[in-house]
Amino acid sequence: SDRLWISPQQGSGVLLLENGVTRMIGAESPEFVEILSIAEQPAGTLWFGTQRQGLFRYRNGKLERFLLKDGSHPAITDVRSERKGGLWVSAGALWHFSDLDRVVAAPIPDLPADSVRSVLEDREGGIWLCAGASGLMRMRAMHY
Repeated sequence: SDRLWISPQQGSGVLLLENGVTRMIGAESPEFVEILSIAEQPAGTLWFGTQRQGLFRYRNGKLERFLLKDGSHPAITDVRSERKGGLWVSAGALWHFSDLDRVVAAPIPDLPADSVRSVLEDREGGIWLCAGASGLMRMRAMHY
């Protein structure tokens, strides 16, 4: 199907335009604002990174908000689905969510930069990071 996600500049929620039909998701949640990134996973699960309110998941018609392990709501500048079914989250540090049912996350240790803005996994399992002043970096495939 043809799908387009739109995050309005003001107000809460996101618009979904799918096959000529528009619907709003999350408009009833006042903290669901300033969406910076969207990742879609199989079975229709959506993940949203926001500027000030942290990470959200939309699954089975329900919107849920998640804290990172340290309890903060940093700017989530990028959210990407992982080939193995997990989730990569850029929030200054790089976070990896391996268990998406229990939403278990861990920051990736020992990165040469702490300002990761975006992440991309290549077909070989390598991870490419855009890390502010540190520039573009590639991590070889590892087990996370």
